[in-house]
Amino acid sequence: IKPKSLVDNRMSVLLPRVGKVACLAELCIFGEMGLIPNEITSTIFKELLDVENELAVISAALAIDAFKLKILANDSKKEEEAEVTDLEMKSGLTFPNIEDVNMTVRKQMIENWVSFAGFASILTAKALKNVDKGSEQYAILCKWLEKLLDVVLAGFYDSIELLHSAKNRSSVQKAEQSCTICLLVLDNVISLGRAMSRLMTDDIISAVLHSVLEKILHKWVDDTSHINDNVLDGEMKNNEDKDTDTNFEYDPDKGDEISISLVHQACKFVEHAFETTSGTNMSLLRPLLFPLISIQKNAASFEFDRSIRAQVITSYIRALTHIVDRDALDNNIVKSLLDLSMSKFTLKNEESSSTAVLTLIEC
Repeated sequence: IKPKSLVDNRMSVLLPRVGKVACLAELCIFGEMGLIPNEITSTIFKELLDVENELAVISAALAIDAFKLKILANDSKKEEEAEVTDLEMKSGLTFPNIEDVNMTVRKQMIENWVSFAGFASILTAKALKNVDKGSEQYAILCKWLEKLLDVVLAGFYDSIELLHSAKNRSSVQKAEQSCTICLLVLDNVISLGRAMSRLMTDDIISAVLHSVLEKILHKWVDDTSHINDNVLDGEMKNNEDKDTDTNFEYDPDKGDEISISLVHQACKFVEHAFETTSGTNMSLLRPLLFPLISIQKNAASFEFDRSIRAQVITSYIRALTHIVDRDALDNNIVKSLLDLSMSKFTLKNEESSSTAVLTLIEC
């Protein structure tokens, strides 16, 4: 793959372009999430440096077109076959006439829409940090990011709904992957700081946080859940697909890398969101305080070890620290819960958890 060719020959056949960008997108997303060695990630981004801005725009355009095609593929059968009514969409940002886009291309675009979005956000975030804020290029990139954000937010909520209505494990995994990359995109926007507050308002962040805390992470911190979270990082196993014909509540698979990647990205988003947002929606306190209340009520002690549950609770404690630091919450409430829970905490030489707990106590 020669990244420059994607920019120089914009009129090339759409299918090869879609395939090449999708391949680059996955590699860069894996690199951003730390799933491939840093040396490989650095090499990839070095190759993309000369066409970073152009590729960011191309990827954003592909993501927007692909998501529109996905919406038009109304039910699951249409999505599977990538059938779209031509009369509803005459053209797109990446093609002048939808009649020239065959079913194979449409299917590839629909399957990779979230990867295009993730790739665009990674490149745009990098580019914006190196472009003068008063320049035309900065304004153009921000405009594309705004268009992309609308698509990603819609896709995120669609994926959350699918998590809780899927009929089989493979559908759940597809929704988990989509949620993970959507949260990566949103985290990239947040990382750009208050300059992006017009795009990611406190209300938008609070709404996303509510979905993340209640609909993704709650299962990992609820000690009444049947999830056995005594799985250590690096000890994930590949589970066979468990298809069933009945709907079920979202139940993350403790040994599946896709589920664990989602929870890690969700924790990262929670910490960054509470660190950067200027306001705090009080409705978010209940899920954040839930683990402390649960630990306090539980007769057994709680170990801050390397389990996923302990990592999630550590992220919650960091989020509470940011809230207390802003005087958005009476710290006596949190300290009272900590005092009640401390006798049941066991910090098993986990430096990150110990630091998080001690920092909150000192607030």
